[in-house]
Amino acid sequence: MKSVAILTLCLMLLFLTGCEIIYRIGAQTTPGITTKTNLTPMPSVTSSPEAHFRRIDFDGTIVIDMDLDGSHGTIGVIQNEDGTVTVEHTDGDEHFVNTIDPLYITECYIDDVTESDGFLELFVTGDMASDDYATHIYRFKDSVTEESVIYGIVKNAAGEGSLIVHETVDVFGTYGAECRYSLKDGLEFEVSSPYTVVQYEGFEERKITVIRDDLPAQAFLDGVEYEDVLLPAGTELLLIETDCKSYGLFTTEDNKIIRIAITKKPDEWGWFIDGISEEEWFDGLSYSG
Repeated sequence: MKSVAILTLCLMLLFLTGCEIIYRIGAQTTPGITTKTNLTPMPSVTSSPEAHFRRIDFDGTIVIDMDLDGSHGTIGVIQNEDGTVTVEHTDGDEHFVNTIDPLYITECYIDDVTESDGFLELFVTGDMASDDYATHIYRFKDSVTEESVIYGIVKNAAGEGSLIVHETVDVFGTYGAECRYSLKDGLEFEVSSPYTVVQYEGFEERKITVIRDDLPAQAFLDGVEYEDVLLPAGTELLLIETDCKSYGLFTTEDNKIIRIAITKKPDEWGWFIDGISEEEWFDGLSYSG
């Protein structure tokens, strides 16, 4: 009865004064009841910086600050019915229109070739009505529009003045390969790495077979040096790298690395090894076209 009386008295005081109480009976605790709750203010929401990589719809216009000066312009990329592509850029009083002929767009996006230069670039990649692909690159710099074309698919911009490009190479057959392009003057690029052959998932490895004895080559020894060797007929080789001008790098069935020197002859098709055409050295050469 005494406990009930105390509880009744406290509830009356709470109602009259708005006080906070904690009522304890033995070891049991009842959480405190408060008449006022102090809410922590929600932090203000600010938009994140504009992402450098941004995809563009083929038939739309976006608002974007291409020269990062705080003033936004527009970019439109339109795939026309006749196969041409119209690229249009407006920024203040500046207006640029260009037509690419022909190009069936596969990808279009904004990226940054060199993060420190204060400009973004527009990339338009497509099929040139054939098995060949091209990537048109635009930089809208002050009142000047810089353009460049790379005959391949730009995979990404490294942000340090270079691009990773997927294209085809014609060395001991036609292969898909990737290499690095580095920025020169303006918006011009040059190949700055060997081509690494791409082995596509789900496709059988394309090996070539030596068909005559004593093919001159070099075997990779310790990661630094090569040893001159003569490969016998029947040796199977898988191309993994080339510079498209002086050598091809291969793996063998027993996982050895083999380097073969190649040359070109004026007005003659294909590559030559020790003065002899590749067609006399190998079976399984497969060139497209």
